[in-house]
Amino acid sequence: MRGLALLPVLLCVVASAQNWALLNPAYKYNYSNDSSDTISNQIFVTHIDTLGVDSFRYDLNGAAELCDTCQGPQLFLRTNSPQFLQRTVRAGATVWHFSDPGSFVILPQRDVGLPWLFDTLANVQATVTLVDTVDQFGTSVARKTIQLSNGNVIQLSEVFGILSWTDHSLIGVHGANVGRLVPPVSAFYPYQAGDVIQYRTDYGNCWPCNGHDSQFKITIAQVEDQDSAIAFEGWMTGYTHHYYEYEWNNYSHWYTYVDEPTTWVTSSSTLPFFDLIGSYPGQLVGPGPSQAEDVWPGLICIAKHGIDTNGRYIMRCAPIPGVGHFTSPISDPSGPLVEIYPEFEFCTEGQAPCGVEYLEGIGLIQYGGFFFETGESFVLDGTVVAGDTTGVILSDDQLLAIQDAVPTNQLGIFPNPASDLLMIDAIGQPGSTYRVLTGSGAQVLTGRFATGGTRPLNVSELPLGAYLLEIVGPTAVIRERFIIAR
Repeated sequence: MRGLALLPVLLCVVASAQNWALLNPAYKYNYSNDSSDTISNQIFVTHIDTLGVDSFRYDLNGAAELCDTCQGPQLFLRTNSPQFLQRTVRAGATVWHFSDPGSFVILPQRDVGLPWLFDTLANVQATVTLVDTVDQFGTSVARKTIQLSNGNVIQLSEVFGILSWTDHSLIGVHGANVGRLVPPVSAFYPYQAGDVIQYRTDYGNCWPCNGHDSQFKITIAQVEDQDSAIAFEGWMTGYTHHYYEYEWNNYSHWYTYVDEPTTWVTSSSTLPFFDLIGSYPGQLVGPGPSQAEDVWPGLICIAKHGIDTNGRYIMRCAPIPGVGHFTSPISDPSGPLVEIYPEFEFCTEGQAPCGVEYLEGIGLIQYGGFFFETGESFVLDGTVVAGDTTGVILSDDQLLAIQDAVPTNQLGIFPNPASDLLMIDAIGQPGSTYRVLTGSGAQVLTGRFATGGTRPLNVSELPLGAYLLEIVGPTAVIRERFIIAR
């Protein structure tokens, strides 16, 4: 085997004819399968064997997907499923053979009008129909068009390799740095000195019920680019509210505060699923600092790319059928087949915050992952960029003035567990607002009490599980846990 750095930077034909390119081992090729600017596939070489003079065997990167052919009641993820160019390419001067699990043959030097067998399994014929010149990424390149007998078309170029393969079109090349590229970390976190970013986090677990919620903001003074992260030096202000159930429905609460210089690094040690940034579509991504790992270790997800209506790049996790956006593996995630928990839905559509989303120019928008009585969230409150405020940014005084507001005469709620109606006793002054949160911090009910005294709250639409009721009055915030059981 010869290392990537020792190989020719471009495999091309050394002959008197045109030199049609295949893959540059140092490049990553971005393709779209819907004629848009969204990257659906990224292809690159992961391993090379030298077979002879101008002959190589390329192993290509795969993608993770649910296995629909595995036997038994279990669910499995394939971690290296082939993409449209297959897993392996044997490339020589006159023959390119794409295989595993299919078998496709390209004869790059074949003249116009001379057919050959392209798909050896499905008996699909190929014929070169046109050789011309086109503009690709602002460069004039020679192009060869290959018509297949099943109606599909493949196009080759001298400079950028495979321009199209049936329904996949080349839209960008990393290394050549042309076209649509996956944005770097600096594009997701472009904050500069004087900017502010504020996050809110929550973690909860029962039984016994315990957890913490926090808010913190960072006022940036200096920015340092690192290899795969950005270090923001500045000032952190915020609080963390801790709670623990020491006996049935009785809690101890306490607060800790931070108001000091800090260096906050955008990395997998500080942000959930940070490795989404820089991932390719279909890549299996780990969680980073998941607080729920003590209960559900090693949550993983499948990367998905997108573009919002303003043209900004989005990195998400694609929902896994049957298990939601995230799953906890039973077997080793680095293996070819990963057995996963089929009955656990770690965040499904309709539960908010749900999934994870990084947006170009803003960073992490939200993360929410939970199962039954365990969950967590990480949500952007707001930003200040070049003096413009988006969302909600609390002042230092507001963040540092939040204190344990649970009074000695605790809020009375009954029955607990509840089924359809939850009676709330001793509500303070009229006009108090309420909200009901899941264990992960997702808000599922909200409203306002017009009068004081004992009031009913309709919880008949809530699923079974543990919840937090929070009532905000003129002078205090009162919180109580309750359960829905039917």
